[in-house]
Amino acid sequence: MHFGHKNIIEYEHRDIGMNIFPTIENHDNKLIYNWNSVVKNNDLVFILGDLSFYNAEITNNIVKRLNGHKVLIVGNHDSTFINKKLFNTTQFELITDYLQINYKGIIITMMHYPIMSYDGMYKEEGYIHLFGHIHSVPYYTLPKHSYNVGVDVNNYKPIHIDKCIELAMSNDGNLLNKDLIK
Repeated sequence: MHFGHKNIIEYEHRDIGMNIFPTIENHDNKLIYNWNSVVKNNDLVFILGDLSFYNAEITNNIVKRLNGHKVLIVGNHDSTFINKKLFNTTQFELITDYLQINYKGIIITMMHYPIMSYDGMYKEEGYIHLFGHIHSVPYYTLPKHSYNVGVDVNNYKPIHIDKCIELAMSNDGNLLNKDLIK
């Protein structure tokens, strides 16, 4: 999500993609609007890192505005709030660096970073890996049966887990956007 990260607007051209005037307030409010447009109060949402660049107090206020029950898988930029006394960890069902769940018989490995080799990746079905971190990097070798759940490649909103599974299973471990390499 990168709430409070002014440079991400320019770096990822979010002002154009999100159709906003490029201020951090517009950016954050549009992300909150997009989130709440697809997440209902009883939904469980896995946030795969880099939630906020704000301090603990401002991050708490943003999290309060987001629908759903939240699990935070910590990203590299979450250090601005994660270990601070004022950060309200009770707004999350779980905060962890790595998580593996069984959803409808699919073992889903989640981490902020793409993992090049994860449990079950060489099996034809039943295992996927979800990650963030890389935004919309022009080219990247994606691990087999993995998917980037970051907002920059998912219309700036959370993506349903069933769609993640479908997209991850269609990935055979190819180089993403290989035609852009010079």
